[in-house]
Amino acid sequence: MKNNVAIIGNYEPLTANVLKESKINFNKIIFINLSAKKKLSIRDIYNFKIYELAKIIKLLKKLGIKD
Repeated sequence: MKNNVAIIGNYEPLTANVLKESKINFNKIIFINLSAKKKLSIRDIYNFKIYELAKIIKLLKKLGIKD
């Protein structure tokens, strides 16, 4: 059974490759972008500041992501 997964970090080329490859192994995968420099408007990528932890947790619960 495939899980729903979130990757949290700064979006850069290495992260983009991990995200792309992970989509094969998981039902739903999202990326929480914590980079203050890059705001992305890409599907399944959410932009937050590091201090917005409560908002991040609410999003994860809303999307049913436990991993």
